[in-house]
Amino acid sequence: MSRIVFILIVWCLGAASFLTAQNIPAVKFDDFDKSRAWWVFHRDGTVARDTAAFQIGKGYMKIRLRNPKKDRECNVGISEAQPLYSKRYPWLAMETRLRLLTPMQPGSRGWGFWKTAKDGRADFLAWFMEQLLPAKSAFTWNRVGVLDRKKVYTHNLAPFDDCWHVYRVERDRRLGTTQFYIDGQRVESPAPFAPGGKMAFHLWIDNQVYSRSRGILRQEWQGESALVVDYVSVVTQKRPTPALLYDQQTLPVTISRGKNALFVCSTLEDLSPYDVPDQVTGRFAGNEVFSFKEPGAGVTMVPVNSPVDKEQTITFRVAGGPVLEALESVSYDSLLYATTSVGKPARDSVIPFTTHTDKITVVAVVAVSENADWGHFKKNTPGGYVTFQLDDGTPLGRVDGNRTFGRPQFLQMTAHLNPGAHHLVVKTAGQAVWYGLWIFGKA
Repeated sequence: MSRIVFILIVWCLGAASFLTAQNIPAVKFDDFDKSRAWWVFHRDGTVARDTAAFQIGKGYMKIRLRNPKKDRECNVGISEAQPLYSKRYPWLAMETRLRLLTPMQPGSRGWGFWKTAKDGRADFLAWFMEQLLPAKSAFTWNRVGVLDRKKVYTHNLAPFDDCWHVYRVERDRRLGTTQFYIDGQRVESPAPFAPGGKMAFHLWIDNQVYSRSRGILRQEWQGESALVVDYVSVVTQKRPTPALLYDQQTLPVTISRGKNALFVCSTLEDLSPYDVPDQVTGRFAGNEVFSFKEPGAGVTMVPVNSPVDKEQTITFRVAGGPVLEALESVSYDSLLYATTSVGKPARDSVIPFTTHTDKITVVAVVAVSENADWGHFKKNTPGGYVTFQLDDGTPLGRVDGNRTFGRPQFLQMTAHLNPGAHHLVVKTAGQAVWYGLWIFGKA
């Protein structure tokens, strides 16, 4: 994958993850830089013979359905191994950025949460879906839908176009609602209920038209139906999450009185030929403070001095689909250590520093990959990790690959210690990449 990770700071999304009996993390994320073991890849009917039905590994997944037959189910797509998310997860969200590459063909395509009953009919679902049955308008539609056994909610949408869009579904059992978003804008009013049964993420293209009264009507046609996916995330805890940056956005950031280190994290990719390469520049206090326009990786810290506590703004201009991981500032008196070298860290590193204050803040940006065999039912599969501790053994923080899936993470770790010479001990296992490390002193 030609991933571009331009980090000025990244929020650690995996720090509060938890494991259940089925090993379900708080945030599961796939940007399709490789084929991951937790997906079931569906190759039904004519898809079984199509060696190009899936393309994965360059930061995107492309799927296609070609020349389906009427006498069989022809389906291409991905899903989780089985329904995982029951009402024990009051908050459940999925988000995917994708682009449709071809006009709709007879059958259906969609993305969201789904579970079928034993007879094959829908039981619980919350999805975006498009369906086409030629000359039958009652079975041709674009809509969002929610189903909780006999409770049904649908809302019709305009036909999907061939541009990139971010689609999001949020099920909130506490509020009893299901909400849908396209590019951050809510679709109509929330559905007034939230499915309580177990569901799993599904994304598909098939040749089947669905009717609760007439069953499944399979379609035959010549040609291709295809789409390309940038990423998929499934979230089981309500918390701040990275946001896609659009053409221009102005966002607030709180600056404290005195010295500040202003950090921004944006992850970028090159999804050619399906999108322009990601680019992002930022303006702060009337000045351009960073600009990344070429493939690669870099780390920048922007020092800011302020006479008072105040809220300021930073304006982003972007191309493609960069993701803003975090926008934060750190107040400090002195910078004790800094490195922005990118690469694989040594297994164990000792970083000396000297402080004249009794408080330090350690900021680390690192990405750690999960075990290649990680799955929902493999609790004991060891993954990579990075840990941080002081010379007296005080633990500061940890990043687990099996909970962060190779996504760059930011840790902001604070400790009190006696002024003088100290060292930070960093231990690493598995596949990890450093993007930056800073140590600040604060009185």
